[in-house]
Amino acid sequence: MDNLEKPLAKFNSNASTADQLKFMAEALRESEERYRILADTDSDVLVTIDEQGQILFANKASAVVFGYDPSELLGKKLALLIPEFPDFHHVLQKNAKAGAGKFLEMVGAHKSGEAVNLTVAFAEFLGQGKKYATGIIRDISEQKRIELALRETERKLQSVLASSPGGQIVAEAPAMLKLLERVKKSAASFAGILIQGETGSGKECIALSLHQQSLRSDKPFVARNCAAIPANLFESEMFGHKKGAFTGAERDRRGAFLEADGGTLFLDEIGDLEYGLQTKLLRAIQEKVIRPVGSDKDVPVDPRIICATNMNLLERCKTNQFREDLYYRLVTVLLVVPPLRERREDIIPLARHFIGLASKWTHELTPEAEARLLTYNWPGNVRELRSMMDQAVIFAASNVIEPDELAFPISIAGKSHVSQLLSDVERLHIIQVVKDCEGNKSDAAKILGMARSTLVLKLKEFPDELTSDSE
Repeated sequence: MDNLEKPLAKFNSNASTADQLKFMAEALRESEERYRILADTDSDVLVTIDEQGQILFANKASAVVFGYDPSELLGKKLALLIPEFPDFHHVLQKNAKAGAGKFLEMVGAHKSGEAVNLTVAFAEFLGQGKKYATGIIRDISEQKRIELALRETERKLQSVLASSPGGQIVAEAPAMLKLLERVKKSAASFAGILIQGETGSGKECIALSLHQQSLRSDKPFVARNCAAIPANLFESEMFGHKKGAFTGAERDRRGAFLEADGGTLFLDEIGDLEYGLQTKLLRAIQEKVIRPVGSDKDVPVDPRIICATNMNLLERCKTNQFREDLYYRLVTVLLVVPPLRERREDIIPLARHFIGLASKWTHELTPEAEARLLTYNWPGNVRELRSMMDQAVIFAASNVIEPDELAFPISIAGKSHVSQLLSDVERLHIIQVVKDCEGNKSDAAKILGMARSTLVLKLKEFPDELTSDSE
């Protein structure tokens, strides 16, 4: 009302009716214009609907959140944006149940067909004897994506970390105990850390442990696999992007560095990162700023960087495959994870732990089965051991696991074919995870820690072993 009161204060009691109407019209236009400016400077969508559920007004934020220009929405049903609101009655009923001033969490529909996570609040008002409702709609898709990533990280934390009741990694081998002592000391510092070890040896497990014991443990732990990110999407994945920065960039994205701001950013398989992209990563780490794709402004960030590789990065520096300046920026502390064959004291404790994770009932290994585990060379390391225990629990005839129920690879002509072994282990593991996810490739890819496109390509190598084609 303040916007109207100021112009109306100019009225003179002796002014003609025409003059009064002129002043009122000017005040109304000024008030309406100020309201529209206010509405369009907000990142939230503001809409007004009538009793038929038709949209009478929408601000410019509708283009950002839903992909529709405000002019496209006029006269359209609110259900176009929020299918759960088929009519005016449902809008008011759902908001009444939530309570005055409370936001509802709902799923909206973007123009592209993509789902949008929203919070919504509507209020009814009367005008000229008719009922209307005005609502505030907020896009929380990015928040939900981060929450999902954090839940997935927590899931990995519970399943990958072989923990005792005290929260420590299961380790009895002297080599692992020595490593864990270095992990504990390193966690308290802010130093950059490189974790080096063979594939499947537990590098992410060590990274998670470093985060848990650090001063940043209450902040996000964000993991990215450098080998799985296409070069043309690297900057967007790491540094984020602005809406419209490229085809398909329909909304802003924060990127890994901002998601991990104040916490820990774990870059797995850093040795596979293309040489040209290493320069961009170096700038972000060195200057503690990023520039989202499509933006002209730098954004300050402060994640702790932990990297992992199965390569010797210093050797790659000598052959100009890895930047030496990036190496020394990343590596203040080098932690080397020993392969499982060099810490045989851990094999049985880990096997028992993985059986406990995989079984709803009590399963145990016979002494003969344990002996077989100890004589095997474990080229796939801890990951292979877990896969074998998962399979043993599934196919065991009873709660006692016998040696012949352990899925050791078949030797041909008395020789162990390591490449074939790794291929078989990967194949069996992928098949089992996809089956556990009831054929849902997107869910399976998240659990396996690979891109969905990578999983689809791998599944084409053994099409006869899966019958589901669920998306």
